[in-house]
Amino acid sequence: MPSIKPAIGIMQKPGPLPRRAFTLIELLVVIVTIAVLVGLALPTLSTTKEKGKRVVSFNNTRQIVLAAHLYANDFHEALPYCGAGLPPLYTNAWCFKYEPSAAEPYQLGKGQVLPYLTASNVFHCPAERTNDFLFSTRIVKITTYLWETTSCGGSGGKPYGPGIWNNGSGLKLSAFRADGVLQIEPNEDDPNCWNDGAVEFHEDETMHHNQGGVVGCYGGSAEWMKFRDWKLEQNAFPSRINCNPNAADGKGQ
Repeated sequence: MPSIKPAIGIMQKPGPLPRRAFTLIELLVVIVTIAVLVGLALPTLSTTKEKGKRVVSFNNTRQIVLAAHLYANDFHEALPYCGAGLPPLYTNAWCFKYEPSAAEPYQLGKGQVLPYLTASNVFHCPAERTNDFLFSTRIVKITTYLWETTSCGGSGGKPYGPGIWNNGSGLKLSAFRADGVLQIEPNEDDPNCWNDGAVEFHEDETMHHNQGGVVGCYGGSAEWMKFRDWKLEQNAFPSRINCNPNAADGKGQ
């Protein structure tokens, strides 16, 4: 029986399908979706970045206050000098040696705690605003951090004078409460804080770490202190900030 061949029809080559364009509404939906996602991501990225800077400041502060402990161990418990005075009444201080004839009078490399540190970059917090006008007006630019004058027996309200700063030496470390505040990141909006190496108890801390700053304590620890808590301590007597052993009650200024 003869085989039957299928009929061969005329096959047409398929052409390209017509391209479908996005409508204006679809484009707007995509743009809005991207904007929402970016808006959600930016605060997270900003928070993560800030936390990273805070961690660096924690590490810096801990290294410096531990260096102060090592210095005290070598000098019969006496802390380094706080660096108060303009111009410095005493040239040797925790973060500098004052050499008026030098191009930069405040010599970081000759500070009292530097020999006990492995690097000098611990003196700067990455969150500090170093590129604005207020920073440029500071007298001391070598450090973000400053020490409370309680550490060398100073007290707010008294005029500078011979002996008021314990003759250029810190008080004994053992005289302070462990949670007392030795080191702070001052308020960048007040460049006068950096007129020397120290701050008074009435001067404010920064708020560049989520409305607070990192402080270093006499016991060797570092912590984040919210600004509102700082103000409570600042206005109390005695307190963690007002803890000058030379005060009348032996506990605060």
